[in-house]
This record gives sequence, structure tokens and C-alpha cells, in this order.
Amino acid sequence: MKIYIDVIFFENVFINYIIFLIASYILRIDVKHFRIFIASILGSVYVIAFLLDTVPAFSNVIMKIFLSSIMVVIAFKPANFKAFFKDLNVFYLVTFVVGGIAFAFVYMISNKYVIIKDGFLIGFNSFKISVLACFTGFIILSISFLYKKELVKNQNFICKISIFNGFKMVDTSCFIDSGNFLKDPITHKNVIIVEKNIVEKIADLNDSNNFVLIPFNTIGNDESFLFGINVDLVKIIRKDHKDILVKNAIIGVFNKTFNKSYHALIGIDLLQGDYNDELNSVNKENIS
Repeated sequence: MKIYIDVIFFENVFINYIIFLIASYILRIDVKHFRIFIASILGSVYVIAFLLDTVPAFSNVIMKIFLSSIMVVIAFKPANFKAFFKDLNVFYLVTFVVGGIAFAFVYMISNKYVIIKDGFLIGFNSFKISVLACFTGFIILSISFLYKKELVKNQNFICKISIFNGFKMVDTSCFIDSGNFLKDPITHKNVIIVEKNIVEKIADLNDSNNFVLIPFNTIGNDESFLFGINVDLVKIIRKDHKDILVKNAIIGVFNKTFNKSYHALIGIDLLQGDYNDELNSVNKENIS
């Protein structure tokens, strides 16, 4: 079977690019297309170097993991090691799913399309199979993660919060995010992130005297600071649990939207520790 280096190169650039796009969709992060394009080219150069035995060291597992890590850093620019580890895992997940689907299509049609060297998949020698595998992988992963979201909703990760500020009050749905550790750098209080249109119902966002600035890079945007406001009280209401009252809470104003299921985020820290002790110190009659 003839192997055309240029075909293999562009095929791998295409597959890598689509894999990064699918991974970014799952991770719900905004990506720069030129960054994932550069990462895709790097991955394809690696494949060609391995195919031509130009750099034999590239053939070992450690080098493969190291290279894929560099590709993830280039493509997603993770803010910290935790984000990097999550991005890398999702990248591998999408890669394995797309690769497995491509193999299935190859052996359903004809194994003459697969190109393997020393047990390492080089390509499929068929652009149609690559496109079909990427498209099918995207559909399968999308359905899987939508199903996961439904499970999350059914497992009471969605709760209700009531925000009290002066004589104003607003209710909204909220997601309990175990990965949300956002804190005010001055008071070290946990920050509750709420969509702007919700916050506007209980606070004047044009009043700069009530603003605090919070370093913010945890929800996949390029902003370096999140605007926050102080409110009198936040009541966290969960089914089959005692209500939790957070006095003098800090609300982070989120300029975008989350999704139809919830409009705010709270960290798991708000459901335990010192915040539970506040329940006994707040006069419930003031908010009833």
C-alpha cells in the first residue's frame, strides 16, 4: 500500500483539529482557533517524524504523553494544573472515542485503509472515514454528556437560592459546583456567581461604591477580574436538607448565561464548615 506523506500530514491536522474542537465543546471553554491549529500541526509533525523514523525517541510512551501535554497547553492554555489535568483527560477521552469509531468503520468496510507502524496508528488513508469518525464521535459524546447533565440534575446538584438585599429579594436556581473555589481575596469569603440579569433585580449595578473586584479565571473566559457586590443574605434551599443562611454574602456578577437549568453557581464549601454555624446566629424572623 502506498503511503503519501502529505495526505497523512493533512489528515492528522484535520483529525487533531476536530478532536480539540469536540474537547472544547465538552469542557465548555472558549478556544482560539489559531492555537488549536498550531497544536494540531505539532501533533501531525510528530506522526510524520515517527513514520519516517526521523526521531526514534518519539516512539516511546513517555514522549507521546509529553507531546500530547504540550498540545493541550498550546490549544487550551489551562489556568492551573487542575485545569490542565482535566483538559488532558478530556482530550484523551475524545481521541480514544474517535479512534475507536474510526477502527470500527475501517474493519466494517475494509482494513486496507488503516495505516499502522510498530503498533502505532498513523492514519486511515481515507479522508471519508476520518470525517465520519469525527462526526459520529461528536454525536456520541454529546449525547453522553447530555445524559450526564440529566443525572446531575436528578442527584440534587441543582438547588434554589434566595438573595436578600435591603428590601429586595430574588429567587433563582443554582448549581452546586464542587470545582468552584472562587473567594474574595480580602475577606476570603466564598463567592456565589450569579447571572447579571438576576443580580440587577436586587442591586443597582451602576453604584460603584458597592463593587468589589475578584480575580477570576475559572469559567473559561479571558477576563482577569469579576465584579462582585455585597448583599445582606443568601438562603440556600435544598430538598431534604436544612436551609443554609449566608450573611453578608458576596455575589460575583456573571455577564453571560449558564444554561436553562440554573442561573447561579455556589461552591461546595458553602454547604459545610463555618457556614453551617451561621444558621444558628441568624434571626429567621427577619426574612420570613
